[in-house]
Amino acid sequence: MTSVTEEAPGDLQPLDSQVVDGPETDEQSALSGPHAWLNWQALRVGQQARTSSRTSTTLVQIQPLWQEFGLYSDAHIVGNLAVGPYQILHAFPAELPAPGRSRMVLVLRTRDHLLDPRVRLEDLEDQETEAYAGGDPGEQIASLLALALGRRVRSGGVTRHGL
Repeated sequence: MTSVTEEAPGDLQPLDSQVVDGPETDEQSALSGPHAWLNWQALRVGQQARTSSRTSTTLVQIQPLWQEFGLYSDAHIVGNLAVGPYQILHAFPAELPAPGRSRMVLVLRTRDHLLDPRVRLEDLEDQETEAYAGGDPGEQIASLLALALGRRVRSGGVTRHGL
């Protein structure tokens, strides 16, 4: 059985002020990376959680305020973890997982702390692929959790979201 414990939220200092406060180029911040990491960095520098699901850009987009992802594993994992903008909650599966038979054992809850995306029509033709890590925030956090616990953990996708 693997246990996840609660971590104290005391490490909310920017990793590197040069990276966080770096120069902006072409109306975009020099900071780039996977969505889950950017969301965490936005919280670390004091960006409040999103309060409106509509963006204020010229191309109106609907962004979820929060999302929940089902995390599946064939290992018995118990406990809760709150770290950064993410909460990992025990899902209380009806049957215990066994090797080769995965069950939804955890729920990942995330709140969006990112600013409105700056999308222009010309950006849709020339997209940046350097910072693409593959997958949504659920898959990114599930991968990190699997590495930390030494167990197989996969995201089953969004189970709920709030607009």
